[in-house]
Amino acid sequence: QELDNEGNEDDEHQSNRTPSDVWEYMDKVTDPENPKCKICNKGFSAKSSTTTLRNHIKKYHKHIHREANQTTLKFKSNITSFYDKEKNSEFVKLLIKLIVIDMLPFSLVDSIYFIEFIQKLNPKFKCPGRTTLKNEVMSEFNSRRERIIDFVKNIPGRCSITTDIWSSIKNEAFIGVTIHFITNDGKDFDLKQKVISVTTDNGSNMIVACRLLKNDFDAQTPALDFIHSRCICHILNLAVNAGLKYIENLIKKLRKIVKSIRRTQLYLEELERLAIAANHTFKHPILDVKTRWNSTFLIAERVLTLKEDLSIIKSRHQPLQDIWLNEREWEKIEHLVNLLSQFHIATTELSTQTYPTIAYARVVLLGLLVDLNENRNYNYPLSEVLLAIRNKIQEYWVHIDKMTHVPAFFDPRYKTIAYKNLEINEILEPIRNNFPDSALSNLPSNNSTSIFVQRLSSVRQQRNANTDELLKYWESADASFDIEPLSWWHAHSTEYPILSKMAQNYLSVQASSVPCEQLFSLAGNVVSKKRNRLDKDTTRACLCLRSWMIEGIE
Repeated sequence: QELDNEGNEDDEHQSNRTPSDVWEYMDKVTDPENPKCKICNKGFSAKSSTTTLRNHIKKYHKHIHREANQTTLKFKSNITSFYDKEKNSEFVKLLIKLIVIDMLPFSLVDSIYFIEFIQKLNPKFKCPGRTTLKNEVMSEFNSRRERIIDFVKNIPGRCSITTDIWSSIKNEAFIGVTIHFITNDGKDFDLKQKVISVTTDNGSNMIVACRLLKNDFDAQTPALDFIHSRCICHILNLAVNAGLKYIENLIKKLRKIVKSIRRTQLYLEELERLAIAANHTFKHPILDVKTRWNSTFLIAERVLTLKEDLSIIKSRHQPLQDIWLNEREWEKIEHLVNLLSQFHIATTELSTQTYPTIAYARVVLLGLLVDLNENRNYNYPLSEVLLAIRNKIQEYWVHIDKMTHVPAFFDPRYKTIAYKNLEINEILEPIRNNFPDSALSNLPSNNSTSIFVQRLSSVRQQRNANTDELLKYWESADASFDIEPLSWWHAHSTEYPILSKMAQNYLSVQASSVPCEQLFSLAGNVVSKKRNRLDKDTTRACLCLRSWMIEGIE
């Protein structure tokens, strides 16, 4: 590197300025060999480095040097400010996610300890106050809502919804709606032309609301068959509770035994020692919740599991002997567990996170009725319980049959077993009535039922290329139980072009209102004692955002 006349290294690339910064104040146009300072006309040799020229400005024209530095700093500050603003926005979005999903109070951001924690992590982050944060939550809700509305409007087929009502601790009522639909591989949402079913509990308010909704939908789209699907899990709950009324005293005795064990530390310690001695995992006796029949099943099941060890403890303690069940009562408990186990399995399967559809629910209920009929005899220890459960399911069967008949037909795994004891015309006619208008011209008209029967009576008859889709599908073998129905229809969409599109509509009908109930299952934490000042709009935004964020809906 060259040394200038002041002995400094000419290292332009290490300077925080470009050469153009210096030449802005130097004149080399008049005499390129002898540049001059534009401010004081001092001349320099052609070999003078930019560092020499810059040092002249710095030494003799300090005000110019200061202004130049301020311009550079301002430029850097603008870059940093832009970067910090972008980062701050990302942090705010993560903060919204934390508050909404974990249902934390907005006042968290006003906590001096939270602020101290955040400042330690990132001193540059400007944490918003509770009011600003609330506004950010509402903004995020509104923007996501608009995107969801646009998405829902473009659903290729029809959709089904579930709905439920919830009241906050402030006694404010909210109605929740979940939308279910199948892709190709309310009013605000423009859904009136799309909704095919609503799944609700059996509350009288929901029944009336859906009747009004059906009238409204029928008036606008009379060609479409709207389905009010009553939650199968609620129906099973009503049925089992109807049966349990006949053994209330037995359940009370069982509950008394469990309470005695749970509140006596000596019994629990002995029970644990017996489990350890037998190399078993210690299982704590559980109590049931009177309003939930499945918890009654669980308490009975647990007591039966512990019966042998409990009998040993009972032999040592008179208080337990005084409340112990006799052999006949223990026999009834065993039969009760066997009976309710099927309903427990059914309810669990119909309440899973994958949300089984109404087609599977029909098969489940028919299977339960078969079991109930097989055990129907007057020597059965719980004949009254069994009969009451069976009668309650039969009471609802008119509704169940109507709401499951068409959707079940489109599940290729169950299409024949789902219609036990029904004539072929009873099965196919409702399906035909739901064919889209554009497809009816391809189907036999009016007296088609007799044609169906005639054609089905001769299975060996060779089908021609124009064979009706409906019959062709019905006569085909049921798919394997492990086949995913949507994948099956996708693979057979060319073979059944009309039915595959109908399947896209009906296979989304939900078996229970569990999806919507789960929306509200944690709602009490959204409007908790620490968040009881949330207004309706903010509560709504937090509930919806939480659901959308968990489901990954952007």
